[in-house]
Amino acid sequence: MQMFDDRYVHHGLLKSAIWLLNQKSDTLKRLWVENGSDYKMVFAGHSLGSGVAALLTDAGLERNRVYLSRKTQGMR
Repeated sequence: MQMFDDRYVHHGLLKSAIWLLNQKSDTLKRLWVENGSDYKMVFAGHSLGSGVAALLTDAGLERNRVYLSRKTQGMR
């Protein structure tokens, strides 16, 4: 178990979600930019994949909060 976003999560699931986000974040950003801000993404999975999908969503939201926080402070 590992702390993530003020709660305990399974280390392997979190590691998989972070790895996937790191591997595909450029592609996801490109899709969002190409399709406009109305573009919606849904992460889904079955069994263990559903845990990865849930953490992937949380990790993506956390990354976005950090990015937006830095951007509002004049940092890129």
